[in-house]
Parts: sequence; structure tokens; C-alpha cells
Amino acid sequence: MRNKLLAFFFFVCGWNLISAQSLNTHPFLDETMVSWRQFSVEETGVHKITKDFLSKLDLPVQEIDPRTIRIFGRGGQMLPLKLGDAVETLYENALIVKGEEDGSFDDADYILFMGYANDTWNKESETYLNLYHDTAQYYITYGTSFGKRALAMEGTASPETAAVTDAVYTAFLEEDKHNIGSLGRRWFGKRFSNDKEESFTLETPNVASGTQIDVAARVASDGSNTTSFRLTIGGDADAKSISGTSKTIVGSAPSTSFNKLRGMIHLPQNAAESITAKLLYDANGDLSSNGYLDFIMAQYQRNLDGAGGSFMFSLASQDAAQQLAVASASAETCIWELDGDVVHLPPAGATTFGSDVIVNENSKFYLSTAYKTPTYRRSTRVLNPSSVLKNIMALPPTTYLLITSEAFRKEAELLVSHRKNVAGLSAQVVTVEEIYEAFSTGQQDIAAIRNFVRYLYFSQGKKLKYLCLFGDTSYDYKKRTAANDMVVPTFHALNSFSLTNSFMSDDFFVMLDENEGMLTSFDHMDVAVGRMVFSDASQARVLVNKVIDYESPTNKGSWSNSFTILSDDADVGKNKDDFSLQVTLDALGDEIVRQKPLMNITKIHSDAYKQVASAGGDRYPDVETALENRLAQGTLVVNYFGHGGEDGLAQEFIVDKDMASTLFHPGKYPLFITVTCEFSRFDNHTRPTAGEMLYQNPTGGAIGMVSTTRQIFINRGIDYNKILSKYLFAYGSEDYTSIAEALRRAKNEFTDANQKRVLFYIGDPALKLHIPKREIAISHLNGVPIDEVAVGARQFKALDKITLDGQILGPSGVLQQDFNGTVSLQIFDKEVERSTLGNDQAKTMNFQTLGAQVFEGLATVTDGLFSSTFVIPKDINLDVDAARISFIAFNQDKTESVGGSSNQFDIGGINTAAASDTQGPTIDVFLENRSFVDGGKVFNSPMLIVDFEDENGINSSGGLGHDITAKLDNNQASPYVLNAFYSTVLDDFTKGTLSYPLNNLELGFHTLTLRAWDTHNNPSSKTISFTVVDSSVIQIENVFNSPNPVTNQTTFFVQHNRPRELLDVKISIFTVDGKRIWDSSQEVFSSSYLIDSLTWDATTYSGQKVNKGTYVYTIELISTLSNSSDIYSGKLIVN
Repeated sequence: MRNKLLAFFFFVCGWNLISAQSLNTHPFLDETMVSWRQFSVEETGVHKITKDFLSKLDLPVQEIDPRTIRIFGRGGQMLPLKLGDAVETLYENALIVKGEEDGSFDDADYILFMGYANDTWNKESETYLNLYHDTAQYYITYGTSFGKRALAMEGTASPETAAVTDAVYTAFLEEDKHNIGSLGRRWFGKRFSNDKEESFTLETPNVASGTQIDVAARVASDGSNTTSFRLTIGGDADAKSISGTSKTIVGSAPSTSFNKLRGMIHLPQNAAESITAKLLYDANGDLSSNGYLDFIMAQYQRNLDGAGGSFMFSLASQDAAQQLAVASASAETCIWELDGDVVHLPPAGATTFGSDVIVNENSKFYLSTAYKTPTYRRSTRVLNPSSVLKNIMALPPTTYLLITSEAFRKEAELLVSHRKNVAGLSAQVVTVEEIYEAFSTGQQDIAAIRNFVRYLYFSQGKKLKYLCLFGDTSYDYKKRTAANDMVVPTFHALNSFSLTNSFMSDDFFVMLDENEGMLTSFDHMDVAVGRMVFSDASQARVLVNKVIDYESPTNKGSWSNSFTILSDDADVGKNKDDFSLQVTLDALGDEIVRQKPLMNITKIHSDAYKQVASAGGDRYPDVETALENRLAQGTLVVNYFGHGGEDGLAQEFIVDKDMASTLFHPGKYPLFITVTCEFSRFDNHTRPTAGEMLYQNPTGGAIGMVSTTRQIFINRGIDYNKILSKYLFAYGSEDYTSIAEALRRAKNEFTDANQKRVLFYIGDPALKLHIPKREIAISHLNGVPIDEVAVGARQFKALDKITLDGQILGPSGVLQQDFNGTVSLQIFDKEVERSTLGNDQAKTMNFQTLGAQVFEGLATVTDGLFSSTFVIPKDINLDVDAARISFIAFNQDKTESVGGSSNQFDIGGINTAAASDTQGPTIDVFLENRSFVDGGKVFNSPMLIVDFEDENGINSSGGLGHDITAKLDNNQASPYVLNAFYSTVLDDFTKGTLSYPLNNLELGFHTLTLRAWDTHNNPSSKTISFTVVDSSVIQIENVFNSPNPVTNQTTFFVQHNRPRELLDVKISIFTVDGKRIWDSSQEVFSSSYLIDSLTWDATTYSGQKVNKGTYVYTIELISTLSNSSDIYSGKLIVN
């Protein structure tokens, strides 16, 4: 038999070679397939499709050459996670088509194929059930090319004596109802309270004589104590204990054979053909705990008997060549090799037959004793494939791919349009519905999304750079739980108990090489991926508008060379690594400055501030203020390292949900790097996190986040932060990538398969930080070439009037004579050595910080040259040491930025010969805009605007109590300190201005006193009064249009009281006799109290220009958040 089987083996291999489908072209793009239908199966087994069934699918059977019939899909099976060498599109099933040889589908002809419901074991996910869907759909098509066929092998009527007559069969019971920790992809069915016992009946037909039944159950518990399960069948029983949970373990399962697929209780042959098993849960005193059953199964040797029903089986023996002997065969009896597309049929009239098979450890077979019948729905039987694949393949290779659901296509198209027009990317939107249709027969499956990305990546020459997953996700793929807001699913680890190793990850979608897909430490990402996390269209529009706002040239400024580190304090009783949080973050900050000297670092080490006890626990109010101020000034990055959780950062909540959702610094959105635990665990829709709120904040918070979705170990966090910074700040290069690309490169270098998946990029994957390139250099000091100024004379003294000239240099150090624009110059006093306080009796740490900013001003750059004049404040530290000068320049349209720094000047001492100045500065104070009148009304979050003028400039160094301050209602204890918000006007250091957002003021009457000092320490103050009015419902305060009269187009300016909100705006134009001639409805995100983006082009509905004359307009604003609206009417003239 061995020689015969070897010959058979080579024949089968050869058959598969010549019948295998090429996967180079997606079937939807194959013009030889002309019509598509869809149907379903309800049971796993060999299905028979008749001519009548094809007719019911509305197929023109008389026109079909049956040799061209094809069936695609995996039905109820999940698509493989692990990738093969071929790019899978739609899986083609091997068929047997009876009577196809004559090219005509006759009445007696039929199709046989192996169809799968949702009940077959999946080794990758260790479940019998489909995680993603409960359907089992297939596509059927025909055309002009031949389809894939199974090899039909006729068996022998006389099996050998040694032929195998029984095989391994598994009966099981499984339900998916509960996810113990709301994480991971392992679900459980029956839930047990203490001392609860449940009975389960398993059908066990045709047990082979002289064999046993192995019964096992996979169970788990969420008890904090050691709990146990007891399995009882008749007089046989066994129990196994389950260890308790911990801070990082949300559930446990037995680590013994009790939790494996084979054997806990071994039963003798059971003639009753069923067994009843009982499970009892013992909570061991933890009455709040529950036990859970994943599945219970019985495995045994089942007779290969055609009279005993159809079933799937494997073979106990691993001999490569075996013969199977089937008894009680009929015309519909066959054995289908599930991994080889070979079907073994009995000889005509035989009631017993033998089949020769080749076996390996993964071999699976199906004994069919009666054909099954597929089903269909009349309303969905005809499939008209989406044209999305055809359209994409007809365009230039896609570099930016956005995947969302159909519900958010409108918002997605807005972002994609921005990516095309601003970044010049070849950007496309594809919905999950379109992907599922093309790659998983219309059924949800995360591998379908990955397979689509892989198909696009390889078919277009690996041009894809960015994958944007547009929408929220959830641990609950099937939306069993209430309020599930999943838009695009993600990969969840099989480990479902550990907060450190049970991760979710979008990395899965961009691991595209053979043998990848299980997210091992060897799997590498090929494309940068990011997810924009939102639940509804309003949030989606906010996030898109933030991206557009961030990349608008008007929002680029001197903050683009600033970054901030924020550390947790060191807590008592923890190991030395806890103290290392602040030490390693401080060292990382210093390394970034060493690598990128143009960057200015702000260090906010919590333990360097006073800790305050409160009813809610210890707090750091000054840390919160320092962070809010830094964000209001603008900073490119905030890098936090320390403890945290879903409700905030640090045990002291230096950032909590309230702060995250109310921060106000429009346009100046930083990247937040939060190397902490679970700060952005956004896949649990029942518990919104502070990280999500920080990202979704419409006028503040983060533009993107490299954040953690599970718990991370300190040592891993240290390593990952270092590696990420290397790529984010492009050490040794000026080739700055997007944030997501930097994380991709870093993750490919990270170690630890699980922990590196905990880090997630939340944001647009194509978004880049506004890091300026180098270089800016100082050329003259007070009109003297810098090379001619002696080193000892390079000193800034208090009250010195200084003029610095500089130049913008190209990469090779050559003057960029074509650079015209502005430069921001910042001068800092000497570095300051500070120390942490050891608030929790921890060790203290010394660290260096930037000195006080003594000047910030703007100068014009012409032909690459600039000049800036200023006076050094009297308040500087008079000790002499190195000053820091920082530059950042922008060309006229702010499409190019250049940075630089200098430490070649000392600062200290005083100019005793300076001219006398005894007059304080003039101060003008406004709220919201410069049309404000003292005593006026404002809403609760106005912008404070202050203009200054003084012949020697304003002191912004803040020394000796000479800060620029604002005191609300004469509150002496908590003034607003505004030094860092001051800057001179362009080319004039004697005049300057500041803007500062006053947030959430109480209703009613207030006073505000502004006090400032000039560089000679002469003070002035100015007090205004105002009334904060209610903005709980929307009100239109004023509307005007410009130009008016209108010629070709006019813009409406609408003042209202609901900033930071997505508003519905309706504009209508009427003739004076009331006839509506034009209207428009749109959503507008209003970051301030003014909307200035509404236009009318003086045309009617038909597009014709209107006649000269007077017209009436109405503007309605609708606030969905306050459930209110307001209408304003006015007149305009068309000339």
C-alpha cells in the first residue's frame, strides 16, 4: 500500500498545482467572471447545489458552462491571522460538479462543496465559535474561465484488514456571553456564582468499542482568592484550583491538564450515546467573584459508520500513509480531505469502502453521510460588487489609505481631501463594508481588512505609506454590550486576563509579510498606522478640523521649537525604578536638546513642586498650572513618564478627565507621549478614558498621542521612550518623519512581543510635528561682525540696549537669499539648577532648567537677513554665565521654518551708565477683541488681550516679583502670571502684546487688574470691569458681511456665545418680497466666538448672478450640545 499511497501523494500535489488559482488578481477584477450571487449555509458539511437552487438564485442556468462555476468564501470560518506566501483575496473552494464535462448544466447535474457554519475549531483563537460574525456566507459566480475543482478518488470495495475503522471526534458546547476583563478575544459562556452547579449534556454517538471518552472543560474565575471548579460525571469527579487575581491579572484559569483539550475525566464506552457533566464553582469565601465556562468537550474514537451521521474528525495515528474503512456507505457517503481538496467516494453499489489518505499532524477530514442544502435570502441573493477596487487600481498608487465605516464617509472625505491638497498624497477612503464585501464575503473579519491592505500594498508596488483607521473600536466585536461604539475593529490578544500582556493593536493591519500576523516579536510593521478615535460624526468632524487647524500656516509660531517633559513624583515604598521615572525622563530631555540644540525644553518634574493635601488625596495644583500655561503658550510635545490609569496621570491626578476635556489652547496642539498605564484604553466603551478626552478636546488637548492602552513595565517604558525619541526627533538627521512612521520604526526595534503592542498611536498617521530645520546664525553684535567681537566682550548686561543681526543659512551653511518672512528671537537667562523636594520622603534629584525668558520679539527677514533690538531687563540674575538665544523663522506663507540657537554670549552684570527711565509702560486691556469697552459683557471663556508700550520695552523676565500679572476680582493669592505670553510686535521692541485664554469664569460682575513693569522696573497697572453673561443657550450677538455692497462674493461674520463647538449653520437669501433665492446648510466648528467662513457668491439656486438691489438674509445657528438655536436677519446690497 505504501508505494500506491506515495504515487497517490505525488498525483494529489500535482493536481493542486495545476488547479490552484492565481491570487494576483482579485476575483472582482477578473473580467472572466460575469455575474455574482450570494447564499449561506446553516450546517457544516458537504452541500449539494442543484439546478433548481441556481435558478432560485436568479442565475441563467441555461447559459452557464458549469466548468466555469466558482464558489468563494470561508463561510462561518474566521480568516487565518497568520499570513501565507500568497495574498489571499477571496478564498476559492474546490468543487465537484457532477456532469460538467459536456459544458451544460442539465437537470441531473449538481455541485458538491464543503461548507462551514460557525462551529469548527480555530486553533489561532482556541474557540469553536466565530469571534466576528454569526453568519456563513458564500459567493457563487460563473464566466469564461474554469473554476477550482476537488480531486474525486474512488475507493476500494474491499478495505484492508488493518484499515482504520474509527477516528478522533470532538463533541462540544460553547457560548460567548462574557468577557471577564473587557479585554482580549477570549469570551466565556455560562457564569457561576458561589456553590452554583450547572449540568451539560454532550451527544457522544458511535463510540468505538474498547475505547474511552475524555471529557474536559475550559474554565476561569475572577476571584481574588484561590477558587475552584469541580467536574462530575456519574461517579467520576475531579477538581482543580484557580489562583486569585491581582492588580494586573483580571482573571485566571487552571494551569493543569484540566484546562487543556485532552482529558480530565476518562470514561468507558458509553452505550447511551450521551453523557451529562456537572460543573460546580467554589468561590472560597470571595462571594463577589464569579466562575466562567469557556467550553466543555468530549473527545473519543468514533466509528467511521455511514449510518451514524456526518462528522468532522482527525486521526490518532500519525502514520503518513493510512487506509480508512467506512461501513454502511450510501450514494451520498464520502470522505472530504479538508486540507487537500481530495474527495474519496465509494465504488458504485458498495456498502463498505476503503480510502487511502496521506496524514500529517494538521490533517482534518469530514465523513459525509447525507448532503446538506444551502439557503439564500431573496432580497440579497444578487451581488453587485462595489467598484471601489476597480476605481483604486485605476488611479496612481495609493500612499494614504483611510478605512472607516459608511456612516463616516463624509468626514473621512474631508480629511482625505486635505491630505491630497495640502500634503500632495494619493489618498483614498475605503469603508469596512466595501472591504468585507471584497475580502470576506460581506462578513466582519479583522483579517479581511489586513488582507485588503496587503493586496493594495503589493499590487501597487509597496507605495502605501500611511494607514488611517478612522473611528473607535471595542473589545466586543459582535456588539453584544450596550452603547458599543466600534467603527473599525482591531486585533485583540488571545491572552485575556493580563493588563500587561493582553493587548489590542492596529499593528496587525500593517504586518504584511509571509508568516506574520500573530504579532510575535519577529513580526515587523511595513506601513505607518494611526487611529483617529471617535464615536460619532460630531467628534469625527472635530478631529478632522483639529488636523486642518494644526497644519494651517497661521497656527505655526515660536512654540514650534518647544517641548515639555512631565514626570510623576517618586512614591514611598516602591523600588528604585520608581525614583528612576524622573531621573530617566530628565536625562532623555537633556539628550534631545543635545541632539537638537534648537529645541527649548520645559521641565515639569512634579516632585519639584509643593504637594497639597486635599479631601480627594494629595494634589499638585502648581504642576497643573505650569502645564496649563505651557500648553497655552504652545509646545510641540509633552512627554509624560510615570504612573497613571484610565482616569488620569499620576496618583495625584496632575491631568484628570476634567482637565483633559476643558484645556483651551486652540491651534497649539501638542503631541502627548504618555508612557504610563492604560491612560488611553479606548477599546472599553463602558469607561471613557482621560486619554480619549485629551485627544477629543475640540479646542485644546492633543493633536496626537503615543499612549498606552494597557499597563507597561517601567523598564520597558524607559527603553521605548528612548528609542521613540531617536526616530521622532531624527537624531543625526533633518529627515523628520510623521509621528506614526517614527513609532513604526521604533516598534520594529523594540523587544518584547506583548509590551511593545501596548503603545498605540492615536491620530492621523501622516501628521508631522512642526520641527524646524537648521540653521540660523548671529552675524553682528551692535553692528560689529561677530567674529570681530572678543569673547570677553560678548556679554549682555542688565539695561544694555542690544542689537543682534542674523542670517538664515541653508544646509551647507550658505546664506538663503530667497528667504523672506519673520523670525522670533527668544533670550533666556542662565540655566538654573533645581532640586526635587522628596514630597513622599523619596530621594531628591538635582536637575538643570532653562533660565527665565528675558526677551521675546519678532523681526522681519529680508533676503535671509534680519536685525532685532531690545533692552536687557534690570531684573536678570547679575551673576555672569552663558545665556541661551533661540531662533525660529518662517517664510512669508509659513510653509518653511528654520531654527537655531546660540550659547556664545554671557549674561550678567549691570550697565551703570544706562540712561535714566522713571516712566512706567502704557497698558490697554481688552476681552475677546480690541473693540471691547470697559464695563462690557462677555461670555464665560473670553480671550484676554493686552497691548503694551514703553520706550525701553517690557520686563518679561519676572525677577524680584516684577511679573506681568492679571488679578481677577483683586485675588492676591492666585494671580495669572503672564510673562511667557508676552512678545513684541514686529520690528519694534517698545511695543508688545499678549493673549491669554480666561477659562470658565463665573457668571456676573468682575474686575481684572493688569500690572506690568518695564525693563527699568517702572510699574504700571490697568483695571477693567466686565460682566460674564449666560451662554447655556446659543445666542447670535452680531452679524455683518463684507464687502457690502456685494459685487462677486461676500463673507458673513457671526459673533455668538458658544465657542469650541460644532454648530449647524443655515443661511438663506431672500428678495425683499420674501422669495427665497438661495440657501445653504453646513456644519462649522467654531473655535472662538466668531465664525468667519460663511460665504455667498451672489447667485441663485440655478447658479445665475442675482440682479442689483437689496436682499434680506437670515442666519440660523443650531447648537446640538445645548439643544438650542438662534436666528439673525439683516439686509445686504448687491451692486
